Amino acid sequence: MSSMTVDQIAELAKKELDAAEAGVEHARRQLKEAEERHARAKDQFVEADLQRNCSWNIMYQHLLDYKQAHGDVLVLTSKDSSPDVKKLSKWVQNQRVHYKYYMNGDTKHIKKHRIDALNKIGFVWSTLEHAWDINFADLKSFHEEHGHFDVPKKHGARLNCFVTNIRKAMRRKKEGLHQKDLTEERINRLNSINFTWDPKNPIKQRSAGESPQYDELYNLLVDFKQHYGHVHVAKMIPIWRNGDEGPPKPEYKRLTSFIGSVRNEHELFLEGKPCLLDAEKVRRLTELGVKWKRPGELGRGTWCSR
Repeated sequence: MSSMTVDQIAELAKKELDAAEAGVEHARRQLKEAEERHARAKDQFVEADLQRNCSWNIMYQHLLDYKQAHGDVLVLTSKDSSPDVKKLSKWVQNQRVHYKYYMNGDTKHIKKHRIDALNKIGFVWSTLEHAWDINFADLKSFHEEHGHFDVPKKHGARLNCFVTNIRKAMRRKKEGLHQKDLTEERINRLNSINFTWDPKNPIKQRSAGESPQYDELYNLLVDFKQHYGHVHVAKMIPIWRNGDEGPPKPEYKRLTSFIGSVRNEHELFLEGKPCLLDAEKVRRLTELGVKWKRPGELGRGTWCSR
């Protein structure tokens, strides 16, 4: 080695490096092939296990038949349900119990591949979570159609109750009371559709200084003025209600609450208290035509805008 030149040493080192890299690449290919063989063997085992003539597989097949006939795998029952449906419903409930054990580390009640098989057909592990998801989807559709979240009872008692409950849960959460049904994940989902937590103040959302709906409502007010030539939203309510002229956009009805909210925030702004308005927002609203003095306060001072 001592008689070798620097170039020869470098060349030898390069060959050794190339050989080592080739060995690593070969090992990687072997590992990948072994993993693929293992996956195929596992799939074959799972498929064979699901074809065995055992009670679990028989009930699973009944569940598949039920889904084909009814379109879901909830298997809800009533007093008129057949004994077979009641038996299947009980089996479904047992799978949910076994799944809870599994998630807590007790895996002897249900096997992973059976959980996977149930997941493939849309099995509902939590009926409460499923019901919440349905209500959330319906609320999102209601907002897209009507432009607000204040669901009247005549539209649907279930959805009206859902909105009432989540607002109540948020109020209790802010008071420091534990609300297990209103998780951070659910709060984030509701915030993602700009849910109005406080119907009396639709621009006050989430944390102090953050108003995700303000821009949306301000732009809606601009659109309102372009259509009517003013921002006196309250004057249009009787006209819309009497049917003489409907709002060109259902969302316009939200603006009455918005105007009231910005006036409340403006009072805080003038007092130097924390609020969701700043000088720029006040200027833009004033130029748009918002009257800061309420109609009942006329004659007791000058209006801040005209």
